Amino acid sequence: METKMKKAEKLSQSITLKAVIVAVLTFLLLIPGIMVQNLIRERQYRSVETIEKINEKWSHAQTLCAPVLSVPFTTLQNIGR
Repeated sequence: METKMKKAEKLSQSITLKAVIVAVLTFLLLIPGIMVQNLIRERQYRSVETIEKINEKWSHAQTLCAPVLSVPFTTLQNIGR
């Protein structure tokens, strides 16, 4: 009975076992991080795709012109005839 307790106590104090447990937990916690990164990448792609679709549909060639002031007038040449 004492040998089993000594082995269990020795095993619980083993640095190698603790390192293995930490490594396994680290790799398990990387999975959700990778899933979140994939989700972010997918949403960025869809955002760019949506912006391109909207631009194709609504932004046609545009012409910029300034306002024109039109003042009616008569010349002296036209009055004499």
